[in-house]
Amino acid sequence: MVLMDACTCPEIVADIEGIAKGVIHVKGVHDIRLRKLGPYVVGDMHIDVDGTMTVKEADEIRTQIEEKIKEEFDEIAEFKIRIEPHKSEKQSNDSPM
Repeated sequence: MVLMDACTCPEIVADIEGIAKGVIHVKGVHDIRLRKLGPYVVGDMHIDVDGTMTVKEADEIRTQIEEKIKEEFDEIAEFKIRIEPHKSEKQSNDSPM
């Protein structure tokens, strides 16, 4: 796994998930991935929020989570978050007209 830059850090993944779930308006967290980059770790994840939220509101949530992660983990150099509408909202919006 190290040769592929994979980072199997279950305790860090669990902590990151907890940070994200602790932010108001986050309805789900999934696909957390971490990768070693020299002495640092980079990562990404997907979060689910209310689909009616404005782009500005969603961006504020993303920024808040990224800042908390970087405060908690010195070794994380970069962390990207993809924002998606909550699954139940995706299903209702994807129905044919």
